[in-house]
Amino acid sequence: MAGDNIEAVQTNAFYFNSNSLISGEHISRFSIRTISDGYHSHFVKNDKYSLDKNHFLIIPQGESFQSQIETNNPVEGLLVAFQNNDLMQVDYFLNSSDQKLLDQPFSPPQKTIQISDLPIKFKIGPEMLVYLNSLKEAIKVGGYDRLWFEETFQHILQLVLLENEVLEKKINDFQCSKLSTKKELFKRIQQSGNFIEENMQSDLSLKVLSKQATMSTFHYLRTFKQFYNQTPHQFLTNVRLEKAAFMIRDTDLEIRELAQQVGFQNASSFSRLFKSKLLLSPIAYREMYRSNRHGNRA
Repeated sequence: MAGDNIEAVQTNAFYFNSNSLISGEHISRFSIRTISDGYHSHFVKNDKYSLDKNHFLIIPQGESFQSQIETNNPVEGLLVAFQNNDLMQVDYFLNSSDQKLLDQPFSPPQKTIQISDLPIKFKIGPEMLVYLNSLKEAIKVGGYDRLWFEETFQHILQLVLLENEVLEKKINDFQCSKLSTKKELFKRIQQSGNFIEENMQSDLSLKVLSKQATMSTFHYLRTFKQFYNQTPHQFLTNVRLEKAAFMIRDTDLEIRELAQQVGFQNASSFSRLFKSKLLLSPIAYREMYRSNRHGNRA
């Protein structure tokens, strides 16, 4: 399957199930993107942003980008797109009293709601997961009416804007007075997290990471930990383990080779760490996944 241009989407939702997807370059509406497994690469300007199954990705409105999926096993993907008026309506509802909503039910302030000027990922919470899975199944099987879809879209958008409120609070908690400085810190730390994900196979150091963020090592370490609630090393270890778990599911690579490809130099220490986090050895994890997969096909 090729292409996922949301201009052609009339229902605000687009579903795909594929192991090979290459889109042409196109302009995004405000859109929420999720996948069931693997990694969905998005190329914006000169940067790459990888979406995984545990997050939803937002591409800023008006941004030009391309996307790509290459896996051995098919993965499901879901895109939900909104107009700026949709964002204004929900933002108005979340930030207005009942009295104001009664007095001015149809006149939200005309403003552009922009969560970030860069692609940004949010963790998929339990409530969001329910709505996204329900929407995905509804598109696959059909039979749902317009009212159900409209309600589901509003619930999803409300959860996105609530997540953005949490993000804004984290940005405001940075230890500086100017809002412009807080936003710049957020931009650099967010880009650093993305840099770690895209270079997990490399021998990363605090010096390299702080230089990439154009910050002192002490300032970088404190700010990164404050924003991500983990150190850069913990963050790197987690993204390596997540990528390794996917490769165990999706490929036949030997564990030693697989571990090296995600940045672990010692297969034995990787296996011990993997088991401590996922409670199964890499080999047992692969056997369990394939057993379950074949059982679901039967």
